[in-house]
Amino acid sequence: MMRCSLCEKYDKRRNINGKENIWCTTGNGTFLLDKIKQHKDNDVHQQAEEIELKISSRTQPSRTETQAKQISKQELAVQNLMLASIYFCRQYQSLNCLEELCILLEKLGVQLLPSIISGVNYRNNDAALSFLRHVTFYLHKELVKKVKASTVKAWMMDESTSRTVEKSCIVYVRYLENNQPKTSFYSLLNMERDGTAENIVKTISSLWLTDDLDPANTCWFASDNASTFTGINEGVVAELRRRFRIDWLESNTCTAHSFSLVGNGASWTIDPNTGKSVIVEIVSNLETTIGKMYNYFGRSPNRQQKLKDWQNFLDMPELKFKRIYDIRWSSIQGCIKPIIQNVQPIHIQRLLEELDKRFAPSPILECMTLLFDPRYLIEHKKDIDCPAYGRQELNFIRNKYKDLLGFDFYAIQNE
Repeated sequence: MMRCSLCEKYDKRRNINGKENIWCTTGNGTFLLDKIKQHKDNDVHQQAEEIELKISSRTQPSRTETQAKQISKQELAVQNLMLASIYFCRQYQSLNCLEELCILLEKLGVQLLPSIISGVNYRNNDAALSFLRHVTFYLHKELVKKVKASTVKAWMMDESTSRTVEKSCIVYVRYLENNQPKTSFYSLLNMERDGTAENIVKTISSLWLTDDLDPANTCWFASDNASTFTGINEGVVAELRRRFRIDWLESNTCTAHSFSLVGNGASWTIDPNTGKSVIVEIVSNLETTIGKMYNYFGRSPNRQQKLKDWQNFLDMPELKFKRIYDIRWSSIQGCIKPIIQNVQPIHIQRLLEELDKRFAPSPILECMTLLFDPRYLIEHKKDIDCPAYGRQELNFIRNKYKDLLGFDFYAIQNE
């Protein structure tokens, strides 16, 4: 049976004379070209064609819409090119093999260097910088989408000063993606030679406003121990709490920097004669001895080789001499252990005092540990069966985050 899709679409079941339109109902069983031409001249079929033309003409995009679609296609092509370039860079391959990228740069009027130059991954420095800026913009845009979708977020900041006395602040963001914590580079803030807490808050707030990020669901802030960040009244954390009314914002300091301050603080004492702070004699002698050892071996490959031969002969682990910036702070633990074992107990006490000072207990961390830390729960599994276990800590958390965006104060009570 032959049917007419237009007549069926607009339900033209009756002809003008009132008879049944079989092209819309039962179908035409005669397969002849004349029958098709005859139906084409039918009044109800022509009505269906007119309706179809009117509707299709209204759905035709305007010139602006067509141009926007064309631009979006071009943007998608550039984004795909960027992703391909990022993949090539991660594979340590030259970008010169991306012919489309080279053509794009040439059309932009960038003068290209010969691709045969050894060690050149980009054909031109200006082109590389421009391209990286576009890649950075695209990646930042993708990151902002993920941060917006996260229920909570945290920020990590560290201030630095360049050789030209230019102050900047590097910012990392920590967020949730598929219920998994992620940490990503967010931005490098230009402080314009003003490293005060007020200017840092002003700069980061402006960036949050540009990216349309709501700081209301920020629950954590990490930095070093500088008073610029940790000041009780005038620090960055205190200013953020006041400006955005996020009293639940917790602050964490850098562990490496805290340990460094602990060691430095434990090395000083008060001279009973002068009343001034002086470095402890045993620590001063230890620093001098270590410095002499480093200077003796560190600057002479021949002496290092002799030391290595003796270590191999005595079956001792190899001792290497590295610059301080080549050493991860966590690896210093192995160097500190034998020193602690050989110092006097009074200096151990000073070290413990500084540890208590720099690592003050955090009520929120203690509550989280008691409620959620698997190791703690295993060690105290006998206490978990108690009906009142964790109830006080849970109430503390409820009151702490009761105004946090998306936090259900009453649902947590029943956990």
